[in-house]
Amino acid sequence: MTTVEDIEKKLALLHGKAYCKLVGNGTTAIYLSLLAQNLSNQKVALPNNVCMNVVLPIYFSNNSPVFIDIEKETLGLDTELLKEYSIDTLIAVHSYGNIYKIEETEQYCKENNIFFIEDVAIAQGMQYKEQPLGSFGDISILSFGAGKMLDIGHGGAILTDNQELYNRILIHLEDLEMFDPLNATTVGTIGREHTRLYNIDYGASLNKYHQEFKALCLKNKKHYLYKFDSAYLEPLEKAIENLETLLDTRQENARYLNHKFKAAKLNSIKILEPKNGSAYWRFNLFVEKYRDELFAYLLSKKYKVSSWQHSVDVLFEENRVNTPVSDWVGRNIINFWVNEDIDKSYLDNISNDIIEFLKGKEL
Repeated sequence: MTTVEDIEKKLALLHGKAYCKLVGNGTTAIYLSLLAQNLSNQKVALPNNVCMNVVLPIYFSNNSPVFIDIEKETLGLDTELLKEYSIDTLIAVHSYGNIYKIEETEQYCKENNIFFIEDVAIAQGMQYKEQPLGSFGDISILSFGAGKMLDIGHGGAILTDNQELYNRILIHLEDLEMFDPLNATTVGTIGREHTRLYNIDYGASLNKYHQEFKALCLKNKKHYLYKFDSAYLEPLEKAIENLETLLDTRQENARYLNHKFKAAKLNSIKILEPKNGSAYWRFNLFVEKYRDELFAYLLSKKYKVSSWQHSVDVLFEENRVNTPVSDWVGRNIINFWVNEDIDKSYLDNISNDIIEFLKGKEL
């Protein structure tokens, strides 16, 4: 019978780290990573174009987020901009599955005594220069939630080579409660409230709700943070065994969409070409003129699409930061599911509808 320790050893080996600890989700992983540093009332930098669940553990641990702009090349944090800030910790995300400038970022953090957390939640299983993602940084974190590379609807993990950090993580983990279905229900309700506010005008007025939304999240802190439920061990083991196949499926589906859109020669779209070694969390399309109209049209046809991520500071801070690239992505992106639930018939239908819609607009 597979044990928690068996899975932790597999994940440690897969990501080139000495120690691994399963936790309730990626948010909990970041939270414990911050606590393990004995960090409080400090500045934690992260890319502004990121899931809100990356920001929340910074608030939960009584620290302050520093929102940094991204670069268009990888949609990852712009390392050059780090030089403009004084920070204690950096959470760098392989956004959308694209490998950011991780060597450069890690070197900068080492030279400037910045604790480096590598977030591999949506790029798991990929490599950079034959080195697995998740093997960089002082700590790296994983997530197995909905839509992730290993999607079992629950769980996350913390990886490190530092035994002292690992021991402190274990101590803080003991303070958390076991997973309860109410956790998922509550967090799901908050997520739907975010979607409701966003869909009023596709994010244009989100900032005016920041105070009440932040208070809602902080009030429900305990529902975001919990231990791993061992009932998910078997699904996680199967997902790890199938990881390469799952990644190949995403790559194949994304390449198919890439070919279809390039062949259409539309003027109103841009396609990000991921670097070698990058994964496809979603297939990203940037629509500069007609994004909101197209997005509404696709939703009306029940396609699996989203327009994440918008600049996340808009949800939590009254005074917006200046992150023009992140804001550009938030205004123009549409991303499409390319996981194992998608077949070629679906890809043909959605791409044909998009091409027909945009050609009609470009006439």
